[in-house]
Amino acid sequence: MSNKNIYLLLGPEKGKKKDFLKTLFTKISKTTGEKPEVFKFYPFEDDIEKILTEIQSSSLFASSKIILINEADTINATDAKILGTNIPETTPDTFIVFMSDQTSAAKISKSIEKLVVKENKIIFWELFESDKRSWIIGFFKKQQQTINNEAIDLILELVENNTEDIKSNCQNLSLFYAKETTIDNKMVEEFLYHSKEENAFSLFERLVEKDTIVSLEILDKIISSGNTHFILLCGGLLFQFRRLHQLVIEMRNSIPDQTSMKKMGIIAQKQQKTYKTACSNFKIKDVEKIINDIHNFEIIVRTNPQDIHNTAAQLLIFSITEKKPFILHDFNQLY
Repeated sequence: MSNKNIYLLLGPEKGKKKDFLKTLFTKISKTTGEKPEVFKFYPFEDDIEKILTEIQSSSLFASSKIILINEADTINATDAKILGTNIPETTPDTFIVFMSDQTSAAKISKSIEKLVVKENKIIFWELFESDKRSWIIGFFKKQQQTINNEAIDLILELVENNTEDIKSNCQNLSLFYAKETTIDNKMVEEFLYHSKEENAFSLFERLVEKDTIVSLEILDKIISSGNTHFILLCGGLLFQFRRLHQLVIEMRNSIPDQTSMKKMGIIAQKQQKTYKTACSNFKIKDVEKIINDIHNFEIIVRTNPQDIHNTAAQLLIFSITEKKPFILHDFNQLY
C-alpha cells in the first residue's frame, strides 16, 4: 500500500481535524464513485488484533474504507511494532488515519511514525485568542445577535479550547435566546444552568447540596458524554466556588439576600437558590479547602495517566460532599 494513504493528524484543534476528515471523505467518494466505510478505534478500548483485522480485511459494503485510530500516542511499543510490520500489506483502497492531541510526532511510536510520509504529518494548532474572539463575534452576528466581551471571556473559560466545541456551545446558546439579543455573561451562566446536558454547573448544584450519590451520577454522565475534559471541569467548578468564597466572606456566614447576590452577578432564581444552599452548608474554611482540593485534582490530571483520572474525580466529589480530606500526596502513593 502506498504510504500516501496513511496520515498522522496531530494537535488539539478538533474542529480543523474534523474538516480535514470531511475533505478526505469527499475526495475518496468522488474518486471511487461511492462513499467509503468509516471505522473508529481507540487503543485503550480495542485490541490490536481487532484493529489489524479490520486493516487487512476487504470492505464488504464499499470499494474503500477509512480507518481512524484515535489517541495514537497511547499505543505501546509492542502493538505499534505489530501495526508497523503489517500495515504495508494492506490494499490501496484502505486509508488509515492516526490521530493524537500531541503536538509532536516524537510522542508517537517510531514504528508508526515512520509509515507516514512527511506531507501527511499535519499539526492542527489551536486558534489564537484573537481569532477565537473574532470567530465568536462573527458567529452571533450571523445569527442576528451580539455578544459582549465578558460573555466571550466566560465561554472561552468554560468551553474546551477548539473550534468544534466552541461552535457547538455557541449554536446551543444562540438557540436559547431570541434574535436581536445582546448576550452577556449572566445569560451564558443562565443557559448553562438550564442546559439539559450535565456540566460543571449542574455538578456544582448537587455538590453544594452535599448529595454524594447524585453528584457521582452527574460525574458519570459527564464522563460518558465525552463532551468535556477534566481541566475544563476544574475551571467551571473553580469559577463557582471562588464566587461562593466571595459571597460567604461578604455575608459573614449568614444567608445571602437577593441584593448581595445580584451584586455578584447571581441573577437567576435557580442560581440564587443554589448559592443560598451553599452558604448554609459550607463555611469559609470549607470553601477554601474545596478550592485547594480542586487545584490538587488538577495537578493529578496534568501529571498522571488518564486511567486514574476518573477515580481521582470520584474522590474529589466525596471529599467535597462528605467534607473529607483529599490529599494529593496520599493519592499518588496509591498508584
